[in-house]
Amino acid sequence: MERNKQIENYHIIEKVEETNYTIIYKVKDFKTNPLVLKIAREHRWNEIITREFKILSQFRHPHVVRVHDYGKADGDRTFFTLEYIEGQPINIHFKGYSKRLLSALLQVIDGLGMIHEKGFVHSDLKPEHILYDAKQERTVLIDFGFAGNISEKVEQAGTLGYIAPEVFKGINIDCRADLYSLGIIIYEIITGTNPEDSGRPIKGISEEMNNIIVRLCSKEPAVRPSLMELQTTFSKSIPTRKLKKTSYKTTLPKTGFVKISEIFSPLLENKGKTIILFGDTGSGKTRLLKELKFKFLMDGHDVLYYIPEQSFTFFNKLCRFINYTIVDFSKYKDKLQMYDEILIQLLILAKNKQIVIIIDDCESLSAYDLNLLRYIGYGIKNSNIVLIIASKPEEKIENLGFDNITMRTFNVDETRRLLEKTFFKIKSQSRFAQWLHEYSGGNPLFIVEILSTLFDDNILYYQEGSWRIKEKSLKKVTIPTKIEEFQKNRLKKLNTSEKKILKFISLFNAPLDVKIFKFIAGPEIYVSIEHLKAYGLLREELIDNRIVYTIANRITKTI
Repeated sequence: MERNKQIENYHIIEKVEETNYTIIYKVKDFKTNPLVLKIAREHRWNEIITREFKILSQFRHPHVVRVHDYGKADGDRTFFTLEYIEGQPINIHFKGYSKRLLSALLQVIDGLGMIHEKGFVHSDLKPEHILYDAKQERTVLIDFGFAGNISEKVEQAGTLGYIAPEVFKGINIDCRADLYSLGIIIYEIITGTNPEDSGRPIKGISEEMNNIIVRLCSKEPAVRPSLMELQTTFSKSIPTRKLKKTSYKTTLPKTGFVKISEIFSPLLENKGKTIILFGDTGSGKTRLLKELKFKFLMDGHDVLYYIPEQSFTFFNKLCRFINYTIVDFSKYKDKLQMYDEILIQLLILAKNKQIVIIIDDCESLSAYDLNLLRYIGYGIKNSNIVLIIASKPEEKIENLGFDNITMRTFNVDETRRLLEKTFFKIKSQSRFAQWLHEYSGGNPLFIVEILSTLFDDNILYYQEGSWRIKEKSLKKVTIPTKIEEFQKNRLKKLNTSEKKILKFISLFNAPLDVKIFKFIAGPEIYVSIEHLKAYGLLREELIDNRIVYTIANRITKTI
């Protein structure tokens, strides 16, 4: 669009930015007030715009951008307007450490606290998403696209930037992901370098300030401080500021990852081989595969990650990955000839780089895909290709004949390490680890559900900068003996809209676009979806540039 054109009642002043999904303009309304207008590039991206507006409209806070109007224009494309911030990205305005910077950061902390209180995670915080208005001394968080799981967009080697490692992995994301991003931003503003490039203590600030910034930048979520700790530390350095103390809601952190060396290491040293990872439901197969994916990507390898529940077959996914198109199926005498062409193309691609293929829930593959997998698995010997497949113990998968490793439960020491990686510090950790191992049997999913039960019953709680456990109450608490009972208890806590969404997607048993089921959940559907994701009940994926949703685990489906 050219200058002086308009969208509905808004006159365009200038184009600000264009993304894959949206165009952003600076506009003015009939009162000549400047605003930002965000419109879908095409009507097929309308849901992304609608989703962002619905979520942003939940927030009313001086340090979170305010939304105004919402509508459709220009060929049925959805748009909404936001307040225009006369400011700069925080890293442009501030260079180096100052009390003014701390004041601005305290406003960011306050805004994030409200977002997290509502059950949301920004998960894409970067300097250009934090604007500072010097005239009003106001800091504002902007750009809440929530446009899909970042891990699903990345199949080639990349760097983290401001993205927390757990967001990149696409698993166990909570509010601590935003704290990581904030930590990287703060470190860069003060030092002018990235902590990965330097890692040295920051000169000119107190030891306490140094320690808390280093903790923010930790790749281990459990090490990162809480918003309350951040506010307290930053406030000490600007005692003249009149600070309204805020009580930030504490949520149960997602569990950390404990590496079992005899399982993890062989999967990394698997070049030119195919290996099967066997494990029952709740044994931690999916978590392990996503950690492996992250490790391989960070090492510079190309990764194909496939789950049979996705809306296309392994055959189609593999052909797209190697950029191979079959125009005429009739030219093939049999499927083996087609498999051979695909294998040759894959081997050519892997001549100058390592390729990793990871398949979860292999037992759910169709017979056709399973035959293709077998052919590829035996054809990659002595190549730069790694093939790792995970499955429940089933005869048809065992009959593939590949080497295999079986998942095992955690021992007491590994349970203790899991607590460390989840809570950093917890009172009476050794005794609690013994108790937790006894009641969970070391099963990772049981551990997650038991911790959730204890948190809900206020037996596990956060106070004065650390997690604590009411040991006497452990003797009285009733712990379910089956994982299905935990899931049923969790489902009881959902509201009507959230239950309808889960039931509808379960009936279809396939990834669904929100357009298909939005009519059943009412106007709060986007908020309900975010809550279901946070509960670990719904999985979001980006497939063919569409955001789709599936039930996160089979147990929830069956219930």
